[in-house]
Amino acid sequence: EHLVKVGTQSHNAGWVRGCWGKAALKKIENEPVLCSGTTLGTKKGVMRYLDVMLKEMEQKRKELRGCRSAKGIDQGYHNYLQ
Repeated sequence: EHLVKVGTQSHNAGWVRGCWGKAALKKIENEPVLCSGTTLGTKKGVMRYLDVMLKEMEQKRKELRGCRSAKGIDQGYHNYLQ
């Protein structure tokens, strides 16, 4: 089984580093990349997930850090919050 790791996949590593910094990337660099397009759960669980994602996105927007990407960044949040 071959799993792509957050730290070795350039887009995901860049999103995490750009939004949360090098220390955050180091903390999750060996975790497998999770695809944000395949999130499953109960209605309650998915609603909780979306609430957490939106709160984190709003916080990053307020901080005005380099937490943006022309290719989307939802997967960066998804992997950081795993």
